[in-house]
Amino acid sequence: MMRQIRLVAILVGCCLLATFYTPPPAQAATAKVQSCNTKVNTSDTTITCTFASSVTVGNLVICAASAATNTVTITPSDTATNGYTSQTSYDDTAGTLARLYNFYAKNIAGAFTVLTVTYSSAVTIRAVYCDEVSGADTTAPADGINGNYQASNGDTSTDAITSNTITPSASGDYLFGASIDSDQNCIALNAGTGWSGTPLTECNQIRQEYWPNKSGTSAQAATFTHPGGTTSFVTSIQAFKAATSVDTTKFRLRINQ
Repeated sequence: MMRQIRLVAILVGCCLLATFYTPPPAQAATAKVQSCNTKVNTSDTTITCTFASSVTVGNLVICAASAATNTVTITPSDTATNGYTSQTSYDDTAGTLARLYNFYAKNIAGAFTVLTVTYSSAVTIRAVYCDEVSGADTTAPADGINGNYQASNGDTSTDAITSNTITPSASGDYLFGASIDSDQNCIALNAGTGWSGTPLTECNQIRQEYWPNKSGTSAQAATFTHPGGTTSFVTSIQAFKAATSVDTTKFRLRINQ
């Protein structure tokens, strides 16, 4: 009888010392869901960008907007009143020809299809391009931004158009690149090495590219290649972290002895 009591006591003690082992967080995979883009060449104070489907609650929206002046400010909004964070904007520095604005909305709280950019005064040439992204961090997703102005650039070599680099803090970032032809010469741009994106050929559109789930933390720029001609470009890159999660199917019980 005493032996049985001692055995029960030992088993109870082991159970009390048991701890759960939690595997380290795993990163989600960032991915493009859909995009919208608009350009307008008539004077007004707003421009809208309409997604084909409602943006999913919890996702990230990344945008770049442009104006054929560097003297206005912008205010992004949508029909579900989500909050937007403005990042650094970049202009042509040589005059007042163009500015490229960068902004995002994290952890979308209300689904919507129409995003509006309001300018502080009327602008004749303006554009906006947005990506909806899944798998992004919902708390503090922004992981770097940079921009660059290249005047009278006639270099047609691969990746000659560049934003300058950012260095992501973690692997798996979603990268968003944008470029505008600040001289309005209507030159098309092809996505840079490693990037995805369909060339846009209409005048005054924002040229955009994306890189989902970017592996590693090495320095990276948004790069584009143009087929010919000489014009000036303003280019930016925005980076956003992937969400982290714990795989609850891999919890293990560990007995401390």
